[in-house]
Amino acid sequence: MQKALGVSPSQYWGQLFQMGLSEFNQKHVLVYLHDSEAQQGLTALNFDGRMQEAKDQDYLHINDANLGGAKSNMFVKEYIKVDYQTEGTGAWLKILRLIIKIQIKVRWM
Repeated sequence: MQKALGVSPSQYWGQLFQMGLSEFNQKHVLVYLHDSEAQQGLTALNFDGRMQEAKDQDYLHINDANLGGAKSNMFVKEYIKVDYQTEGTGAWLKILRLIIKIQIKVRWM
């Protein structure tokens, strides 16, 4: 920050702004405000963390959050597999498999 703010704004501020917008768009930064009008502005920009309605399409959201300090998910591998099958009625059946494998090595002394 000192490097970015300690020089001419034209040198780094544009890059910082673009990176910030990218982080907001990718949902790395989510914002909630108590002021309802300001919150509506964030909602219009899609910076509020709200799930978007999926119209005429499938929508899957798998949320994986590790808020603890131990970072136990370093030992977790996740696999997602989606299969489609047709049914006799012409409808499609979607099968989702979420496989979680945990690998921990323990040494006994």
